[in-house]
Amino acid sequence: RLLAAGLENLGQGSETATALVDSGGQFTFVNVPPGTYTIDAPVNVNEFLWAGSAFSNRPASFPAPPGTGGWSRTSFAAEVVPGVQFGSSNFRGSSVPNYSGRGTVTVGTSDVTGVVVRLKPMITVSGKIVVDLDPLQPPPAAPPRFSFTLDPANGEVYLGSPRSQQTPDAQVFTVPAVMPGQYWVRSSGPTAWMIKSVVWKGRDYTTTPLDASSGDDMTDVVVTMTNNRPTLSGIVRSTGALKAEDCMVVVFPVERAQWRGFGLSPTRLRRATIGDGDAYSILSLPAGDYIVAAIDRAKRGIWRDPANLAQLEGAGVRVSLAWGAKVTQEVPVVVIK
Repeated sequence: RLLAAGLENLGQGSETATALVDSGGQFTFVNVPPGTYTIDAPVNVNEFLWAGSAFSNRPASFPAPPGTGGWSRTSFAAEVVPGVQFGSSNFRGSSVPNYSGRGTVTVGTSDVTGVVVRLKPMITVSGKIVVDLDPLQPPPAAPPRFSFTLDPANGEVYLGSPRSQQTPDAQVFTVPAVMPGQYWVRSSGPTAWMIKSVVWKGRDYTTTPLDASSGDDMTDVVVTMTNNRPTLSGIVRSTGALKAEDCMVVVFPVERAQWRGFGLSPTRLRRATIGDGDAYSILSLPAGDYIVAAIDRAKRGIWRDPANLAQLEGAGVRVSLAWGAKVTQEVPVVVIK
């Protein structure tokens, strides 16, 4: 893929040119205008996909390059971008080694030859799973099984969303084919469980993304899962300017450092609908210190902007959630200007 400078995170259809590589490693891009470009040789092509209406489950996307086989695509909702899905397309098949590469080239008015794109091995993130049980609940009959994804901290779409492989041992995990970058560890599996902590080499990465920028494998990462979830609930206090029925409740961390670089599926910036009696309930927040406010539902797509969070910081209510705690908090309606 040949991508104009500044377009490195865009998906299929955004390229200036594409080329297949022959058995000797040779490739040729034709009809290239002068400019600076990134040459991308990916395992997967990752992109945002417009999902269309709320009733559509078939996001719009360009087809695979001609002459390729074994094409497949996966997608999931990108929580921070309403109406958009994150898609990953693979047209190389599962038997290709996990190598990828990027290089920069500047094109003038004459042909450019002898360009070398060096492929580097992608890394593996692996470790063990520790289960922290809610002491007030009966233990599960069988060890729960969890899967993990790595969420690019700064939203770099080209990094993808690497997923863990299934293993016979429910206490270990392995995420292969990870490109160097910074990632949050996200969990999926039983809905009553969430990540309590992430530790690697004695450092806590619970509120800081894992730094896999060195290009070296990351082993012995310890992820603690718990079903001892906090609960935050209460009612919304309407104002003359905005009624609770027109609002949603939003929660975000007190620490400003966590207002940026939270990835595509943040766990500490949440929103909740308001039900009967102007009541709300949130069961998916980890323990921590938060600010809570009710805002106009029309701000659904932009409320996580740090400038908007700064407005809510002084007008919202501060709450502290401990593991297993049940907190009741009345929430004010705040107008984002």
